[in-house]
Amino acid sequence: MTISTTTSGASIRYTTDGSTPTSTTGTLYSAPVAVGVTETLKAIAYKTGMTDSAVASAAYTINLPVVATPTFSPAAGITPRRRRDDQLDHYRGVDPVYHGRQHAHFDDGHSLQRAGGGERQ
Repeated sequence: MTISTTTSGASIRYTTDGSTPTSTTGTLYSAPVAVGVTETLKAIAYKTGMTDSAVASAAYTINLPVVATPTFSPAAGITPRRRRDDQLDHYRGVDPVYHGRQHAHFDDGHSLQRAGGGERQ
């Protein structure tokens, strides 16, 4: 925030802690002031040979953008369950070799028994 006065050669002091600035207390203004999310600035202008200005006050509230709410994929609810042998095939990334109609043997040495037999679909 910038603070200014139309009185040539006047100085400005300001506060951000709620206290009232004077010609001897507060921060001497020399550059724009960074304002927090919620802040009140008070300022006074003064010059030798003149009466100090009234205290100016300004309250600021900065509305920050909101982060998008996370989402889930798949969405919550009931999801169809895949057959156990399909889950293993997909998880392991290998194609099992079925010997006969009852067992699948995988490259890593494990095997699984197919319920109900039948050929791989």
